[in-house]
Amino acid sequence: NKDPLENCVPDLLARSMYIKAKKENFNISDVDIIVPVPNFRLDDSSCAVSISNELVKIMNENGMNVIQQNLLRKTVSAKLKHLSHEEKEEFYSKNKVYEFLEKYQGSRYLYGKKVMLVDDVITQGYAAGRCLEELNNQGAEDLCFYSVATTKRR
Repeated sequence: NKDPLENCVPDLLARSMYIKAKKENFNISDVDIIVPVPNFRLDDSSCAVSISNELVKIMNENGMNVIQQNLLRKTVSAKLKHLSHEEKEEFYSKNKVYEFLEKYQGSRYLYGKKVMLVDDVITQGYAAGRCLEELNNQGAEDLCFYSVATTKRR
C-alpha cells in the first residue's frame, strides 16, 4: 500500500522550489519551457516529471506563461550508481546518454526560448551537464538548471 502522503510530495517540492527562487531572486519569471531530466519513464510517475508538472502549475497560477515539455530521452539503460567518479566520467564522455527527441530535432523549437532543466536530485552533475549540453545544441537561448536537492559526492 502506498502512503497517501506520497501524492503530496511533488507539490511540496515544487512549492519549495518556487518559494526559494523568489526568496533568493532567481530569475525564473521569464522561463518559457521547463524540461525534466529524463529517466526511462517519461510519465507522471517520474520524480523529475511530476515535480516539473507541479512547478508549471504554480508558476502559471502566479501569472507566468510556462509549459512543461519532455524534450529529452535517456538512451542507455545502464545503472551507473555503482561506478566510481572516474568510471562515470569516462562513461559519460564515451556515450551519448541523453538526446533530443526526434520529433523536435531540426525544428528550431528552442530558438529564442528560456529553458529551465529540472531534476529531483543532483549528485555529481553528469546527467544535468549532458542534458544542458543537448538543449544548448538544439538552440535554447538561455538555460538554467534547478534541482530540489543535492547529495554528497562519495
